Amino acid sequence: MNGKTKKTTKSNMRSVAQARSEANICRSAARFSASAFRRLSVMLLALVCVILPSCGELKYSDKTYTEENMDITYPYFEGDDCAALNETVRAALFDSDEVRNFLEDEEHTAERTFVFDGESCVERSSLKLSYETPYINDGYVSIVFKGYFNILSAAHPSNIVITVNADIKTGETIDPLRELDGTDIDTLKLAASEQLGEDYINGAFEALEEGIPSGSLGAYESGGVRVFVPVIHPLGDYVSFVVKR
Repeated sequence: MNGKTKKTTKSNMRSVAQARSEANICRSAARFSASAFRRLSVMLLALVCVILPSCGELKYSDKTYTEENMDITYPYFEGDDCAALNETVRAALFDSDEVRNFLEDEEHTAERTFVFDGESCVERSSLKLSYETPYINDGYVSIVFKGYFNILSAAHPSNIVITVNADIKTGETIDPLRELDGTDIDTLKLAASEQLGEDYINGAFEALEEGIPSGSLGAYESGGVRVFVPVIHPLGDYVSFVVKR
């Protein structure tokens, strides 16, 4: 026979095995690189969403109601799916005890004219409310409204706080204070003592003697639940502190 058959040597076998091993390594490296790239892409996207709040953010703008001696600024959430949420916010404000009591007072539209420094001035009963930056997460929004109302016959204005906590999609209200059910009094008092000034601690302790009192309000924030506790008028009508979750 003219043809010659080459014998497979140990050297050739090692070369083939090495080539296969290198090919496997390359394929594994490629798979790892693709997987790592995907993970890196997700991380970068999440980072962009944190740095740029507009990424999936629930947007809102200011709305102001100015009638019957009332000046109320509240957030209006944008989007067709926010109709229920917007209705909840309006209802929580205009159906609140504070606004109703003001409107039902016969003097809420009262005014008087007086002269100050040679000029004629007008003083009116008034109610003013504005909101702090809402706390928004994936499922709900918490809004804190603060302000005051003043009836001309009253010696001093009264401070007001109203909270709205609602499901973003359905507009159903949520009560953050339910999450604090069973919280022992010592925990509440410790939170109050660490966050309130000396002039307010005793008033808070009296209010918390049997736990969170009736008439208290709650609002979610990043550190937990902020509790608004009613106190006597000389202390500002309410105090607030955060209970960590």
